[in-house]
Amino acid sequence: HNKTLMLRQSTYEHQIKINNFDIHSFSHLGHLINSDLSDDDDIIKQRNIFIGQTNNNLCYFKNLHSYIQYKLFHSYCTSFYGCELWQLFNPTIESFCVAWRKGLRRIWKLPYNTHCSLLPVVSQCLPIFDELCRRFLNFARSCVTHECPLIRFIANNRSEERRVGKECHNRCR
Repeated sequence: HNKTLMLRQSTYEHQIKINNFDIHSFSHLGHLINSDLSDDDDIIKQRNIFIGQTNNNLCYFKNLHSYIQYKLFHSYCTSFYGCELWQLFNPTIESFCVAWRKGLRRIWKLPYNTHCSLLPVVSQCLPIFDELCRRFLNFARSCVTHECPLIRFIANNRSEERRVGKECHNRCR
């Protein structure tokens, strides 16, 4: 069977066709790609994975001190696979950030109304959006300085990513 993938742009939306069947979304290397080319589904999927990992961490290690729980949380729940590819101005990222803050409150046994700006101070870590920006900027830098000329060319000619990167850089200062 010829299993080729074709992205075709129409005037109203992007269409994904596999063997002439319209597909709304599909998974590629663990990322959800959908016909409107937004990151919403992928962000929600990763948020749900994160929530499950956090719940498992809290369940299995409930008898440990909060500091140890946080170290385990940091090791096992913060991979955020593929977040480097998300468009950082996507409003769905806020739901991911909310889940992260709720997880930290649960680990440290803090009241639900503890101000979100205190959580990184208590945990001695970056705010989650700043961490996502840091990961994006590291990825962009690795592409811009990559040994492959094609990757460097593509990375240096993406104006949208440069604009987002500058926004992240300014916000993360």
